[in-house]
Amino acid sequence: QGIKMSRTSDCVFQSTIDGFEVLDNRYVVLFASGRRKAYLADLSNGCMDVRSQSALAAVDGDGNGQICGFGRDSIAYRRMSMVEDCRILGLEQLSDERRMELGVGVPPKPQKKQDDKKDPKPEDGEKTPPR
Repeated sequence: QGIKMSRTSDCVFQSTIDGFEVLDNRYVVLFASGRRKAYLADLSNGCMDVRSQSALAAVDGDGNGQICGFGRDSIAYRRMSMVEDCRILGLEQLSDERRMELGVGVPPKPQKKQDDKKDPKPEDGEKTPPR
């Protein structure tokens, strides 16, 4: 898979990460804020069987509350009763276009709240109905 990262030093708050999708044993997409934001993580070599994992943890290695494409942050998972810890070498926040390119879909559109208490505004040339 010919994945190229456009930048590698983005960050995401660890507490907002709520999902992931493994692209291969080197690249993982982290989702944040209800899948509205997506980040491509480039993992260090030697991460075995990442694709077959049903649970991953984003580890804040430097204790700053963020997962970044630099520093000591990593992705960890349990493999054969051992914990594998794969350092994150780069992190790129993905645009909608980039998400489509990688096949991870665009974020769900926020639903507009409707205020039932207000009357609909009259169109141009239309009279306001009497009350």
